[in-house]
Amino acid sequence: MGDSEKVDEAAASSDADDDFNSISSIEDVETVCTHTTNKSGSVFSSAFSKAFAKSKKRGSKHRKRESVPSLELRKVPDHILHSALKDDAESDLDKDEFEDEEKEDIKQTMGRDVLLRMCIRPQHPIRTQLMLSFGVISILAILFVIIVSIIGVITADRIIKDSSRDYFETWAQRKLPFSALLVSRTFSPLLPTDVPKLLRTVVHDRFVGYPDDPGYENDQLLPFRDMDSGGSKYPFDAPPLPFDWQIDDGNVNDKNYFEHIGNRRDWYTAEISTSSAFFAMQGACDPNIMDADHKKYHANCTIDSNNVEKGGAVAPSPTTASIYAKSKDLSPFLKALYETEPNAVTLAVMFSNSGAGASVVFPHVVMDATISYESIGCEWMRNENPYKPGKPIGTDEEILRCHRKGEKVSNREYNPLERGWCMEQALNPDKVHYVGPYLDAWKDHFWLMTLGQAVYDRKTKEFTGCTLLDISVEHITRLIESINITDSSSNALVRWDDEGTVIYSPKWDIKVADRTTTVSDPKLGIGISKEDFVEMKNLVDFSAPWNFTQVYEAYANAVIRRGSTRISAYPVPMPPEDYDESYRPEFMIISIFEESDIFQSFDELDRMIQKEKLELILFMIITGFVGICIILGIIYAMSVFITRPLHWIKESSEKIIGDYGNEDISPENTESDGIEEDFMTDSTRRQEIQSGNNGKMTNKDKLNDRCAPATELSDLKKEFEKMISKFCSDRSAAKAVRRGTKL
Repeated sequence: MGDSEKVDEAAASSDADDDFNSISSIEDVETVCTHTTNKSGSVFSSAFSKAFAKSKKRGSKHRKRESVPSLELRKVPDHILHSALKDDAESDLDKDEFEDEEKEDIKQTMGRDVLLRMCIRPQHPIRTQLMLSFGVISILAILFVIIVSIIGVITADRIIKDSSRDYFETWAQRKLPFSALLVSRTFSPLLPTDVPKLLRTVVHDRFVGYPDDPGYENDQLLPFRDMDSGGSKYPFDAPPLPFDWQIDDGNVNDKNYFEHIGNRRDWYTAEISTSSAFFAMQGACDPNIMDADHKKYHANCTIDSNNVEKGGAVAPSPTTASIYAKSKDLSPFLKALYETEPNAVTLAVMFSNSGAGASVVFPHVVMDATISYESIGCEWMRNENPYKPGKPIGTDEEILRCHRKGEKVSNREYNPLERGWCMEQALNPDKVHYVGPYLDAWKDHFWLMTLGQAVYDRKTKEFTGCTLLDISVEHITRLIESINITDSSSNALVRWDDEGTVIYSPKWDIKVADRTTTVSDPKLGIGISKEDFVEMKNLVDFSAPWNFTQVYEAYANAVIRRGSTRISAYPVPMPPEDYDESYRPEFMIISIFEESDIFQSFDELDRMIQKEKLELILFMIITGFVGICIILGIIYAMSVFITRPLHWIKESSEKIIGDYGNEDISPENTESDGIEEDFMTDSTRRQEIQSGNNGKMTNKDKLNDRCAPATELSDLKKEFEKMISKFCSDRSAAKAVRRGTKL
């Protein structure tokens, strides 16, 4: 190279340095490009690189005062920036100094924003930063919502369980006594309490003026009037009653028993007839029976033994004939009541008969002479007549017709006045009395209860007799078992006596039991002591005025808790809603509940809630996972569309640098003419560079352009397109890059 050329080059270099030193914006770059069109490419490249490096150094020192918008900096061609950065690496601001400044900046920002340090990191691509920043925030937000929701579900589950258990506790405390009341209300109507009352009314109407009031014998005192004669007359005129031994084979057999006695066939062991009732008096017997072991036998039996006009041979009585004549009309009523009451074993009216005793009994069976009972005597008849103050129930003459107390008496000489149940009725005539349970004397392990009410003549107020209804305890057992409140609950029925004699309990088997037991028997497992029973009995004083609400509240607050067992009780028959002075409980129903049974509904609800809770938690987890996947997919898609302009700029820059900056520079091509020819002849390549995609716009590219949202990056892409389209037409910038690279 000549001296003149060196001088020109130096001058050009000096001018170029001055021009590039004056660059402050992208417009200055364009001006410099135009001004230096005819200058040497190497000089241009060297000068531009030095000037850009100085400018960058000044910018790094005065970054805070003289910052240039990044959008304008991106308009600078990539190959120039690369060249400038190369020279910048050789400047005073070396790499170590830059890294020190970067570390200092990181230290200053450390602790300010965790998400900023985690997600927005310079070494990550923008797409990765978008995924990390928005993705992490979305995931954390969804996880937070899921965790809060799960905590809310678990808390709600616990609250519902606790409140439900409290509610069930309150409900159980309130409803347990109601359960016992419900059993009492259900069971009370099943007790045949009205049967003795009805029998009492029938006897009152048929026997008026007993024993010897004028008009008694000829029925002139009866409340019924005959329309033909105008006198008193009883509506029924039944045939005379047979004695017990006059039964033959009876009218009931194994083929027709259901028609006559229903399901009661096993209750009777001998002949039975439902044709009519039978009449019994002391000493009545079959004169033809000489066998002492025969049930119809009676010692010294003669025809006079059956003479009703005299009252028999054993205990003659002046009232036997009138009783026999009138009692035949009771037979239709007894038969009707027997058929109506399925629990009835025996129905009878037991007359005082002036102390000798006489009975009308249905159904017709044979009284077994081989069976005897122990007499209690009739001294109790000396007590005052309840309806005739100052007068005894019976006279001395009547008392003498009874057997002495403690004497063993054959059934052939049966006298109802010598039995304790009749005595109780006579002494307390205003209520129905219950007796038992006790074993039947005629059938093994057949437990009975007897109930009845005394009859006093309406006119004379004299003691007429007792009524009797024998009922099967087995039938009572079936009735109570049929009204259990729950599957595992149980009920016990006990007498309202001093000991709480058990009539029914699930663990008291009447088929094998040979004696009674009490409520405090530990083998029964009722869970009530004698003291508890007495306390329950004394909750209400039924001998004083009371009301229904008082009774209910007293027993509602007396629920006994034994371990996991709840026990409640209530009187039977159920107290009437209106105060009744004569009312007295006969039984106590005891309801026994297990807590597991009480809270069975709660446990089922608990299981349902637990199942729903797990399903809800699983649903929330699955929904959250699906939501995370959807959000990440959306963020990824948006990051792709948002960064597509940058991707296009990157590809275009690589093509500019790769296609031109990497061309082989041989000595033969170092002249400017060769370079200019090389750039000017390839118009197609220039179009490809300007288009950024080799000049081809596919349908996919068009779709991506339509789907990509308009953002600042889109504006950057447009500005970049304008920038590369305004590059010097003679490609001086590219030549400068190539020249600088070669040198």
